[in-house]
Amino acid sequence: MLLENVNYFRPELQMFNMAKAGLFGDVQHGSGGYVHDLRWPYLFGGAYHPEHWRRRWQTRMNALHYPMHGLGPVSAAMGINRGDRFDELVAVASVPKALALFREEDPRVGPDHSSWQDRPYISGDRHTCFVTTVQGRFIRVEHDVNSPHPYTRETTLTGTRGTIELDNARLYLESLGHDDHTWRTGSAYDAILKQYDHWLWPLLEELADQYGGHGGGDFVSIFRLVQLMRLGMTPDIDVYDSAAWCSVIPLSHESLKAGRLRPVKVPDFTRGHWKEARPTFDRPRPEDPQLTSATRRRGKGIIEPPGPEAKG
Repeated sequence: MLLENVNYFRPELQMFNMAKAGLFGDVQHGSGGYVHDLRWPYLFGGAYHPEHWRRRWQTRMNALHYPMHGLGPVSAAMGINRGDRFDELVAVASVPKALALFREEDPRVGPDHSSWQDRPYISGDRHTCFVTTVQGRFIRVEHDVNSPHPYTRETTLTGTRGTIELDNARLYLESLGHDDHTWRTGSAYDAILKQYDHWLWPLLEELADQYGGHGGGDFVSIFRLVQLMRLGMTPDIDVYDSAAWCSVIPLSHESLKAGRLRPVKVPDFTRGHWKEARPTFDRPRPEDPQLTSATRRRGKGIIEPPGPEAKG
């Protein structure tokens, strides 16, 4: 299972439930990605070990290196691999300039810095992919970790009855009577999303607040992984989802090698089974004696092993 934590963030799960409830109508297109200025401290400042691993990929292939953060939630809401699948991909990229410029100009990168041993940076500063689906939808995928830019995943979803922009915290839904060409934001936005909360969050929000990790989403994703293993259930994100979402990396490389605006086919990793329904984030809360026992004792915010009353 690809442990894509953003799929378990509260707004992303709310968006998923809203899509399944039909609030967007027939979902037509969406966007998602990872746009995050990582030059310092992540690319050059040694924040991750080894500190050069992100830079090395910039020297090896011109590709959209990290699509899953935004692509995963949009794909889930669209029912990718569960009634639809990726069909073709076309990629474009800007020229690579930002990393070499930062290395040259930033005083924190001295003459002895390891980055001066890097091979030339060949991956564009900004990548955009358009992924079309068999059912005629498309997804725009963005990636840029080299340019000055506030963090955004640019997550949007649009259908015949409305649209949502998670990063801008706004939506507009004809399905709820919106007809004045005015975004719903603030408390109106929050109230609508709260009605479509995924069962995981009200159940775990106290523990998520305590253990944190991207607003608690990391804790929820790890909890869910362990729960699924304990109960012998299939993953929410299965191997076919993982392959499809990650395929954007090598396929964007192939599209760019073939020339700008040259599409490449996306393999059917399911071998035809994408036409069938499979469980994912839409599964109801399972019977879980350990969880029931733990929630009764979570005054200290600790999930304890089940007591005798939970057995059987």
